[in-house]
Amino acid sequence: MLEWALSVNSAQTVDRARALIGLGLFDFNHSAFQSALRDCDEALMICGSLGNAHDLVAQAWLVKAMSAEAASDLENARRFFDHALAAAHEAADAQTLARIHIAHARFIRVADHDLDGAEAALHEAFALYRRLDDRRGVAHTLMQHSDISASRSQYARAIELAAESAGMFRALGALNELGLALMAQGESQINAGLLDEAQATLEEALTLFDQIGGQWCAAISRHHLGRIALQRGDLPAAHSLFQAGLTASRDLRRLAMVARCVVGLAGLALAEGQPERAAQRAAQRAAQRAAQLLGAAMPHLPADLTPADHAEIQGYADTARRLLGDAGYAAATSHLELDQAIAHICADDESSNLQTSR
Repeated sequence: MLEWALSVNSAQTVDRARALIGLGLFDFNHSAFQSALRDCDEALMICGSLGNAHDLVAQAWLVKAMSAEAASDLENARRFFDHALAAAHEAADAQTLARIHIAHARFIRVADHDLDGAEAALHEAFALYRRLDDRRGVAHTLMQHSDISASRSQYARAIELAAESAGMFRALGALNELGLALMAQGESQINAGLLDEAQATLEEALTLFDQIGGQWCAAISRHHLGRIALQRGDLPAAHSLFQAGLTASRDLRRLAMVARCVVGLAGLALAEGQPERAAQRAAQRAAQRAAQLLGAAMPHLPADLTPADHAEIQGYADTARRLLGDAGYAAATSHLELDQAIAHICADDESSNLQTSR
């Protein structure tokens, strides 16, 4: 009777730990990173009392690692990934180990700029997923390989890998992952100068995310579509898309994408101040606004920008510096913090809307 009671209690305890890890993942997906960390800490305490729940321990450390990374706590994220890998090896759980390798590959690519190390981790994940005959997992590794190719400016290869990944997700009916693969494909198409193809790809991604409620990824898709509109000279469309991306990213507390949208609006300000569109004094004001937005955004930009992204942003900075001079540019870029820049953008939009309504 005692043994039966203990086994029932143990099963309930395992269920509690598993539920906490699931809650932690839910919190992570909704940008509640500190809550995710607390959920998984409680799960780890429960697992400690069980003694041999290495698979759950690995999953809890993985959610902690992803949450710490998203909260820009890279030192702890690195430590949590080490714990997750060790626990997964201890559990001999191939599925969890492959998931950790994929998340770790992204981390070392972004945080350490270690493309070779990231590629090695993905090869480990790919081999595990092939052994498990897990096509969804294989598709995830292809999508991550696409990101590595983009980081190496190999955009044709990046497009090919993302498209292959998207085809696999489409066949599996995995709509969220299909949207992610399309988004990766579309971004590389922009960077390769294939604007028509990029527009079609990203519009499909945006439609998908709007249908399934993927607000965060919809915001990223709108940002990329704003870049296309800006490159084509469709400034009203670019403004609408960057503004929508900024609002959603701010509401979701995704600071890096807020910064990217602010950079897009800086590029828009420069485009509006071009000589064929504005008098010299207006061009100077536009350059000053662009420099202020760039100065506010640059410290918060994501670490995984591609070489093409860096070149685009540097081009905006060079244009503003040419119009303002070195001293003027330096003064403007030190003028605003990011939250102040957002407040200015929102105030300008409200003023513009009032004038339009009149």
